[in-house]
Amino acid sequence: MVRIRAGIEDRCFGCKIHKNFCFCDHFSNLPLKTNVSIIMHVSERKLPSNTAWIAKQALKNCSLYVRGEVNHHFEATQVLSEQYIPLFLFPQEGALQLTKSLVSSFDRPIQLIVPDGNWHQAKKVKMREKSFDSIQAVCLKENYPSIYSLRKEPFAGALCTLEAISYALKEIEGEQVFEYLMEILKTMVYRTDLVRRGYNQLLPL
Repeated sequence: MVRIRAGIEDRCFGCKIHKNFCFCDHFSNLPLKTNVSIIMHVSERKLPSNTAWIAKQALKNCSLYVRGEVNHHFEATQVLSEQYIPLFLFPQEGALQLTKSLVSSFDRPIQLIVPDGNWHQAKKVKMREKSFDSIQAVCLKENYPSIYSLRKEPFAGALCTLEAISYALKEIEGEQVFEYLMEILKTMVYRTDLVRRGYNQLLPL
């Protein structure tokens, strides 16, 4: 068996994995009524284990903004749109549980604002951006088990960004988008694990 180690030049631009394990064919650019706006910390931008980028590739109505760049100030106002009801997805004090009942109470589509980074970085986003200060925070209604094994999570019950988005959209949009995103995540985890172990081709599941 030939083993490989992926350099940046060997990675697929679309899914960030070694080209031999590309899973871009899993992306159908699924349309949503919801606008998903991801605020990514700059340190995540080039990491192949980052799942926010995968959400951006998988969903049609999804935007990604980078925060924390040197000599470039992130403007939170550019994220917000009056077409939507903004909700900030983070389990902070005062956060409402994101349920179908809550979703049905709004008269406009939802803009789901999602911080991306490690726990410490994500926690700072709403506190430091004044334009986000008045936005209602929401959290998932349950502590769901994570299937994301590419990083050590900070505590039991923590989810990666794509999982959090998947469970949130399950309440907002329904089961189809949830299953679609989770299947992509399973594929990402499986294939990235193979790359890390040095394989040069897919193994039968």
